[in-house]
Amino acid sequence: ETVYVRFAPTQKNQDYTGTITVATSSLSDVVNLKGTSIDPATTLEVVNWNLEWFGSTDPSLGPTNDNLQEQNVKTVLQNVGADIYGLVEVVDESRLAHIVSQMPGYTYVIGNYGSHVNPPDPAGGPLSEAQKLAFVYKTSMFSNVCVRPLINNQSTSSVSYNNWSSGRYPFLMTANVTLNCVTKRINFILVHAKANTSPTATSYARRQAGANELHDTIQTYFADQNVIMLGDFNDDLDQTITSGITPPTTSYNAFTTDNANFFSPTLALSLAGKKSTVSYNDVIDHVMLSNEMQPYYMPSTATILSDVSSLITNYGSTTTDHYPVFTRYKFEAPAAPVVTTCPTVPAICANTSGNYTIPTF
Repeated sequence: ETVYVRFAPTQKNQDYTGTITVATSSLSDVVNLKGTSIDPATTLEVVNWNLEWFGSTDPSLGPTNDNLQEQNVKTVLQNVGADIYGLVEVVDESRLAHIVSQMPGYTYVIGNYGSHVNPPDPAGGPLSEAQKLAFVYKTSMFSNVCVRPLINNQSTSSVSYNNWSSGRYPFLMTANVTLNCVTKRINFILVHAKANTSPTATSYARRQAGANELHDTIQTYFADQNVIMLGDFNDDLDQTITSGITPPTTSYNAFTTDNANFFSPTLALSLAGKKSTVSYNDVIDHVMLSNEMQPYYMPSTATILSDVSSLITNYGSTTTDHYPVFTRYKFEAPAAPVVTTCPTVPAICANTSGNYTIPTF
């Protein structure tokens, strides 16, 4: 049976939490609830989502019906209504462009690199067949947008190339974000880290080296800036998903042990036993914030949007094997204007030296 709960807040601009106990002769369960009366127009809603080989024409990669996958992705994006989406595994850019064209007020940017792409790998495939990173965002909230690969050493023999799954570098979007007349410059760093493929110990080492490199890059070049790092981390943050690592330290320990500079709102989801994929019992899609960005995060808003699967038949096989991950942010409200009563003065006043000055108030 479906139980509906009506949310009727009594005050504006407040977060609410509560519980409901469901009890029958054969069931007793406590459901945790939360809601907010904060106007979404005054907050920044961010979603990162892995689209599982979106639009790939290879029937062995991702959902086999590309038209249906496109329709389903559009359904989710339009229903969630976030301000910015960080999308992972976008293969067919034309399909993404078609979706965004049906989302008034949004535009997109996409990275032009991927794993084993020719160039720089002569034996690699074309960029059009590679998994790429993309942002979809509201044009009314974002201005002065700049995008580039954050780490981009295109030599196939470089350490960075190996660390980032053979050329699948983090994608940086820097933009002015305006909320309720307050503007902040934010760096969005979208990642798709090395997957936990066999040999898993080697994959773990490559992923950890990439995380260490990214940590060093942020600390060196973005030390005093607002940073939201998000995407498919391909590892959990409470402990690693890679078997045989003793102790089972996350490959992102450079971030998780640096509490002075970084905070993950999605770590709490791991500790609560949530999962961000359809079939794997861990959270591998995460968000990491710089200490400058952390004060703007609205506590307890990090959520796995697994309920989007109710919008679509056979979500896991027709759309993607990942769920969207949601976080929310709020800037400080602008100060109220100070109203004063000014005396009547002439437009130009003479001072004691006989010179003329423009009066100031």
